[in-house]
Amino acid sequence: MSAEHNVIPTADDEAEKNLQNTKENWLNETIEKKVYITSHDGLKLVGFQYFTESLSNHWAILIHGFDSQHQEMFDKAPFFQALGFNLLLPDARAHGESDGKYIGFGWPEREDIKQWIDFILSQDTDAEIILYGVSMGGATAMMTAGEKLPKQVVAVIEDCGYSSVAEELAYQLKQLFNLPAFPLIPTVSIINYFHQGWWLREASSTKQLAKTRLPVLFIHGTEDRFVPFEMMQENYLATPTAKRVLTVEGAQHAKAGVTAGSVYWETVKEFLTENTDMKNLD
Repeated sequence: MSAEHNVIPTADDEAEKNLQNTKENWLNETIEKKVYITSHDGLKLVGFQYFTESLSNHWAILIHGFDSQHQEMFDKAPFFQALGFNLLLPDARAHGESDGKYIGFGWPEREDIKQWIDFILSQDTDAEIILYGVSMGGATAMMTAGEKLPKQVVAVIEDCGYSSVAEELAYQLKQLFNLPAFPLIPTVSIINYFHQGWWLREASSTKQLAKTRLPVLFIHGTEDRFVPFEMMQENYLATPTAKRVLTVEGAQHAKAGVTAGSVYWETVKEFLTENTDMKNLD
């Protein structure tokens, strides 16, 4: 006689199911437009646009994480579109349909996002643009925030992004292999410089945020074991502009939206309403 195990669904299980239904309904109703740019270093990059039914100048660039592609953002897209945003979901370099041999962990990608911003402005000069990213996408958004950006970029929302590439790699070495940062991180940095032309410690969300003019919403789960919660605190303290934190108790990496549920999106809306001139957010 075989044993039977009854699994009691958790709140996150139910939330995941609801998100899946929301995503499927949105995909059935939305129209996708594939668009292209050429990066500053000659790569063909691919993005996907989704427009609101009503005329809107609000735009959200949704930036996916490591080893993923734009579809990762499909569970976030319906909520931003419900707030009245047109959407641009890029495939990052070396991901999805975009060209590229090397993943830059947000550093060269920040230049790509600047070009995607210019692409939107070439279509809509009155656009009001926010950047939103999760994990590596969150780091990309924060690194972009420190650049000189058009005035039409009005806010950044990051979810579980790391403080720097070097610190994240050092953390992973310790967590996964119990290895020290030295001499591996300096060695990897030299190799990376040979291939990509930049040192790991250049790629710092914290240093970039110190230069930003934009308001920033930081989101992080307390049970994140991939990008530690403490990195969010570093990024927050470095930011000189209007800022807000959503700490999601018990949320694992990139699961804050699932765990927090409606609070997640209420916080996003409140942050944008309080810190930008965006009107008519639904």
